[in-house]
Amino acid sequence: MRRPVPPRIPGVRGTARAASGSGHVVVPAARTTDRRGRRISRRVAAAGIGAVALVPLGGIVAAALNGTSRAPDAAPSTGRAPSAAPAASSPMPAPDPPMFSDVGASHPARDAVEWAAGAGVLPGREDGTFGPDETMSRGGFALALHRYAGAPETATDSPVFTDLPGDAALAAALQWAGARGILWGDGDMAVRAGAAITRSDLAAALMAAFAGGLAATGRAVQPADSTPFSDVDDAAASTLPLRWATAAGALERSTVAADGTALADATGPGENLLVPQRGTTRAELAVALHAMQELLRS
Repeated sequence: MRRPVPPRIPGVRGTARAASGSGHVVVPAARTTDRRGRRISRRVAAAGIGAVALVPLGGIVAAALNGTSRAPDAAPSTGRAPSAAPAASSPMPAPDPPMFSDVGASHPARDAVEWAAGAGVLPGREDGTFGPDETMSRGGFALALHRYAGAPETATDSPVFTDLPGDAALAAALQWAGARGILWGDGDMAVRAGAAITRSDLAAALMAAFAGGLAATGRAVQPADSTPFSDVDDAAASTLPLRWATAAGALERSTVAADGTALADATGPGENLLVPQRGTTRAELAVALHAMQELLRS
């Protein structure tokens, strides 16, 4: 089957192109059925992502989904009434084994992780692991979102940041994200690609990237007036991205404190902490992008 031609993205010079990240990564083979045994396209993107374009709209970045996932084939009709005799039961399909050795069947982020890896947004490693608890850098986030958008070229050749790295794919992702207001620099216009992207910065970046496009397509996310998190000031204007990301399902309560120690269980104190200044993990980024994908498909 011929590979689909990447879409031309309005407002972006050229067409979408494939991007490769730093290091050695592998993308697992696409499945032909989902975890409930239903047929899906062999193109992993059809299991959840069409061609996603992030384009300027009203001064912010809009997210638009082009294409839809393929529906399961319907059984052909015989034109006869159903038989009164009970049909022989079909054996239940065996559950798919986990894609990664460190993201087991019961891992809460398994679906999001396997979607992100299968789509090439957050590829796994050659040793069969994903590294779900590894902290994401700001550059790593830009690279993942750039892949998700189809790796479009930026509309400007002028460096947005003063510290763009030498890696071409990473620099292109950062340049693209900076030109669209998804990531920002410090007082010296340095993006600090190697620094961890905090959960607070992740919320702001997702809101900048997706809020306008979701609203334009009738899928607007209304920021919560209040959150269940005791470390989020619901009255502060600065927490708007956190409240938006929470309402979108992109951020959930934290299971670890800022120093990485486990928080108390459901019956103890600290159950409803968001810990916005903690670094975002790879699994958490997969969950956040998967939540955006589900909103775009709804």
